[in-house]
Amino acid sequence: MGLPSKGVNFTGAELDHFTATAAKPSFVRDDLVVKVQAADHVDTRTLIARLTERAALAQAEIDLFGNLLRGMRGDRTEEEFLRHGERIGPYLTCLRGLGLRTRQPRLVRAHGHRPQGKRRC
Repeated sequence: MGLPSKGVNFTGAELDHFTATAAKPSFVRDDLVVKVQAADHVDTRTLIARLTERAALAQAEIDLFGNLLRGMRGDRTEEEFLRHGERIGPYLTCLRGLGLRTRQPRLVRAHGHRPQGKRRC
């Protein structure tokens, strides 16, 4: 049994089976990651501009996820919500999205400290 499609609702034994099956590791296909790998061999000004754009988008998504998480939790702490909340699935999904987005700004800050221009190794 594979990943359920959006709009398909598993119930009972099918859902139990799906959630009990080991999950495949996550991976991200991203052309920007490939471009970053080439940073030592190219003019980094354009790359840094793309990274800066991506960081701005990631920051907007980080803010959105933060607001969604606070809205789901209400006045409870995250620990209280996870222990006693009625629907933690959407919360955990949002938390995962937040974790993925927080990597982008760190990548930009790391490259922002490098000298710009063409470098050849």
